Amino acid sequence: MKTLTFDQAYPRERLISTEEHLMDVWRGDMRRVYSCVSMTPDYRRVDDPVKQAELAAQNLMRSYQLPGFNIPRLIADFGPAIEPIVHSAEEADSFLPLELASTDDARRVHKLYLDVCEKLQTAPYDRLYTTTLNVQSPLSTAASLWDHTSFTAAMDNEPAAVHRFLDRVTDCLITVIESSIDAAKGKICGAPWPYIWLPTDLGVSITDDYMPLTSADKYKEFGIPYIERVSRRFGGLFLHCGGAYSHQLPNLRDSDINLLGLTFSHPYTKLSDIYKIFQDSIVLVPYAAPASNGQYPNKPAFFTDIIRSAPPEARLWFILHPEERDFMMQMTIIQSHITSHRF
Repeated sequence: MKTLTFDQAYPRERLISTEEHLMDVWRGDMRRVYSCVSMTPDYRRVDDPVKQAELAAQNLMRSYQLPGFNIPRLIADFGPAIEPIVHSAEEADSFLPLELASTDDARRVHKLYLDVCEKLQTAPYDRLYTTTLNVQSPLSTAASLWDHTSFTAAMDNEPAAVHRFLDRVTDCLITVIESSIDAAKGKICGAPWPYIWLPTDLGVSITDDYMPLTSADKYKEFGIPYIERVSRRFGGLFLHCGGAYSHQLPNLRDSDINLLGLTFSHPYTKLSDIYKIFQDSIVLVPYAAPASNGQYPNKPAFFTDIIRSAPPEARLWFILHPEERDFMMQMTIIQSHITSHRF
């Protein structure tokens, strides 16, 4: 059996058609969509660059067989942990951000992208997209760089130092995202999470794991102004968070963020809570958190409940993973719903 080349697997007409369909989702003309993607791409944390490029190429070629609205993309996520390097307000004021645009990870992403294009015999910056690095929000990043106990105390006792630190961290994160876009010549389609396709002419995607960890008042003061800056710089923002952040929804609504969408992990944050605040103005990506196991016996049951409970105008983007045991049942439920859904 003849093996397809990348350009045969992803002919330009197919990519254009899929992109147009997903743009309908972002515009709100299409209210339901699903993508099928590998949950654990086996190349992301491989140290050998030759092996990593080979595995990434294989992963991309497998994905062309999947149903759903999937656009091939290289996931730029190597999983490094951030260790605290600041332990006081004095250290924070003397902290100079690293030139992250030229870090090893950024260079590694660029080289991996070019190596994969060579293996797939496709022109770089043409049909293959890549993601940014896994960028956390300014507040989440600052709280990781600054010892957490000292950081939370400084919010109360030395807020000006925290704001100065957040300003520099935000500058640095914007530079990181800009460098990703420049290196990929604009062929960026979001972040590693949550597997959506988001072209940079609409905005960027970041993770905000700190939303559940702070009060609404603290988040309004120390979180919102800095993600507003990211939104203004890139035109729009999709936020990924897996925790309980319903108490932050009014902050997000009342901000100047051009919010494109949110993930939510049931039951920590519920569809009804988000929809009450935003109605159909944003795209929602549902996930079932482990804590939902007592409510739903499996993922198909979760998707069925989301579909039945969602208002018809809700804009839902379902992410399905072929590795999961009940993948075919999930897909059947989602396909049947989308086929029968009328708006």
